[in-house]
Amino acid sequence: MDDPQALDLIFAPGFSTAAEVMSISRRGVGLDVVKRNIQSLNGHILTTTNLRQGTKFSLRLPLTLATVEALMIETCGSIFALPVTTV
Repeated sequence: MDDPQALDLIFAPGFSTAAEVMSISRRGVGLDVVKRNIQSLNGHILTTTNLRQGTKFSLRLPLTLATVEALMIETCGSIFALPVTTV
């Protein structure tokens, strides 16, 4: 299995890195749901990872979806856009 195939495993339904899942752990939404919703918008997700440095998720959506007002926030060298309607 090459690296891109291994990274795709995190988008498999039911995938978890937890050693043990308990009823109180509340696993939340899996990345399979995230990927499916991004693809339903004709977008895609790119995953890159570096040992001991972390993993980066890049989301690309069609430009027509980017025409909403957003509040731009920068923290720790990363920039995030939050829809104004959620602020």
